[in-house]
This record gives sequence, structure tokens and C-alpha cells, in this order.
Amino acid sequence: MLLPCGAQPFVCLAILLVSSCQVWSIPTEASTCTEDGCWFTQLSAATEGSASYDDSVSLLQLRASAESSTRCSPYAGHQHGYMECGSNVPFCGVLTLELGTGGGVYQHTEPTVHGLWPQVCGDKSCYGDSKCRAPRDTSKPAVLYPCYEATDGSSKEQDQQLWFEQHEWSSHGMCAGVQDAADFFTQVCSLAGKTSREDWSGPLKVMKAARVAGMDITETANQLQRSGYCVWTTSTHSQIELSACAGDDGIWKLADHSEFQSKCASKATRPETTSTTPSASGSCVRGQHGPPCQADSDCAGVTNCLRCARSGFCTDVPLS
Repeated sequence: MLLPCGAQPFVCLAILLVSSCQVWSIPTEASTCTEDGCWFTQLSAATEGSASYDDSVSLLQLRASAESSTRCSPYAGHQHGYMECGSNVPFCGVLTLELGTGGGVYQHTEPTVHGLWPQVCGDKSCYGDSKCRAPRDTSKPAVLYPCYEATDGSSKEQDQQLWFEQHEWSSHGMCAGVQDAADFFTQVCSLAGKTSREDWSGPLKVMKAARVAGMDITETANQLQRSGYCVWTTSTHSQIELSACAGDDGIWKLADHSEFQSKCASKATRPETTSTTPSASGSCVRGQHGPPCQADSDCAGVTNCLRCARSGFCTDVPLS
């Protein structure tokens, strides 16, 4: 039976017939179509049993199940906005995902992860008031994690991806409050929904199905919102930034900005931990970060260093 998209809600799975605004209803208890227009208007025609069909069905099921999930705040006002973590929330930031339809290095056969970015203030830019706490182990990653693996398996792409992974670590992971690179990238892949080559879950699964459906970046962002993955903003190169926060334990969670306080606020003062003593070659130079630290004691005896700054690095600047 053919039904117009504006029909009353009915229980179904749907396959778009070419470009018309009609669907073939397949009775099932798996999902519920709701009256909000042709949100799947550009779903490509697919035959049952094909990969496209499976992804399209997944999109419908995810959409239907999202009706009772997290409600996300509108994200339009966050465009290039400063992110405030909120009282007693140490870390906040964005999980940036690529739809794969951008140009150049942003063009991929499927959606992928860009990175997890704490929204901190730096010397050249200020994105938010997230703390910057250095890891106990600052060593660069030496292996590729599942959500950064090369898609074609070539050694050239693997080398490029490892370089990119190391870039993400030095640019963002070093401020994320995690233990080390393994902790950081394991969390990134888990949040994105790509913990193995075959695994597709979470926001990446929604984006993969949306791409099969032919959705653009705005439609994909709206689909993520409906699925309970709250969007902070959309950005250039067909990228979507999901809001996230972390407590003193350094465990990151996807959350609507309005939920940072309830999900990530510190419950108690973070206990002092023993960290590796900075190398003897480290020093503090005006205008530059000193060695990483977690307490003032880490900076004692280091040339020109006075204390451990909030940035997570030793500094020669005295407290005012």
C-alpha cells in the first residue's frame, strides 16, 4: 500500500520509491513513522538484502527509537560559539565527525572521526573555558586505533593516518585530562561508535545511514539530534561537532550542553596523584609552556619554573 509522507503515524519500515514523497509500508513492531514531513525524502531506492537496504532500515529504526531518548537543545545559536563548561565541570569540548562529503582530505567513502577537542583558551584562540590537564604519559601514539584506521589498507595511508593521530594527540589530547594516548583514542573511538573495523554504532552509525539516504550536512545534524546525539555546531568540510564533557576522572561523555552539570560536575576535590618528574632538560621560558605538571611539586627544581599553572604546564608567571 502506498501512503503519502504526510499521512497519520503508522508502524512501518520505509523505502523511498525514486524521488516521490511516498513510501511502501512494511508492517513491523521495529519502528514507528511520525508525521513530520519526508525526513527520508532522499533515501535511495534499495532492494531488500542489500547493504543500502540494511543501512536505510537502520536509519529508520534509529529515528523511531530516538523519540524517547535524550532531548537536545537547538544548535543554531552555537555557531562558532564560546563553550562554557559550567560550574564545577572541569572539561568540556566537542567530538568532531566528518560526513565524508567534503573536499580534498575531507572526502571519504564513509563517515569518519576527526577528533575530540577540549574547548580551551590558548595563546592564539579561545574556544571555551575547559581546563587543560596534561596526561601522565605524554608519549605519542605508535599504533592506529580503530576509528583512525586506513580505509584502503595501504602503507601510505597508514602512515598518513598515524601522522594525523599524532597531530590530534599533540593538539587536543594533551589537554583532555586523560592518562595517556591509549586512554584518549580508546575513548574517542568509543564515543564515535567505531571500536573495530566492522563495528558501526552510536553517532557514526546514524551518519552512515544518513549518508546512504543522501542527506546533506544539515539533515544529518538534525538526524543526530533526533537520535539523542546532541550537536554543538556544524562546521566547514561537512563536519559535525557533538557536545561532550568530562569530570575529574577524565572520562568523556556525549551530552547536551544543558546536561554538563548533571553528568560531569566534580563531586569532590581531585586527590593529588604522583606524576612523573619533568626531565632535567625541561625549563620555563617566558611566553611558552614549561614541562607538563599536575601539582606545584612537579615544577619544583625545574629551571625558572615557579608553579603548576591551570593549563597543566609549569610556568614562570607568579600568582598575582
